[in-house]
Amino acid sequence: MSKLNETIDRIRAIRQVSRDDLINQLIPGTVEFDTKDVRRLTTFTSFKVMETERNVHDFFTTREGLCLSQGFQTFIVHAAKKGPTRVNSATMTYADLAEFANDDEIIAELPKGYIFTASTVFLGMLAGLIEAQWHNKAEGPLQGITFHPNIFYVKIAHTIFTVSVSFDSLHGWWFCDAKFRNKIRWFAQSRVFCAVDT
Repeated sequence: MSKLNETIDRIRAIRQVSRDDLINQLIPGTVEFDTKDVRRLTTFTSFKVMETERNVHDFFTTREGLCLSQGFQTFIVHAAKKGPTRVNSATMTYADLAEFANDDEIIAELPKGYIFTASTVFLGMLAGLIEAQWHNKAEGPLQGITFHPNIFYVKIAHTIFTVSVSFDSLHGWWFCDAKFRNKIRWFAQSRVFCAVDT
């Protein structure tokens, strides 16, 4: 069994497919695997966000180096308070995806309190993270690899949105997007953030 697992992991690394999909492709109907205990997230890493005061509406506008989707503007930015807002220092955590996963699969492994619940505070923290990595995309909590987004779950009113923030090396800008939770599978090595320290 260990040799089979090693083979599966090697092929997954080359083909970038999920473990379940690969097992179904290799040996459909011949061996049963219990994949319920397979963790999709790596170990959580904590980091501190420093106290700041800013007007998030001034920061989050499409401009050179920053691009916002219509969904991000409509669902997230428009829900934030106008004017300067103080964001207290806080400790957050993140973990990387070890394999492809959708929102439901990711959320099943997140700790209680993972959701960001205040749009203004969330945007204030996010602005600080982007600003800190504006010129050096690779150094900091945000993943600065093209096609490997940073994922946040943000609750506005009674709806949880999936916010993705990614760096586009082709155009040289950060891209912020927001969508309703769905079954889209995120790439392995994408980074998932939690509002709490685990």
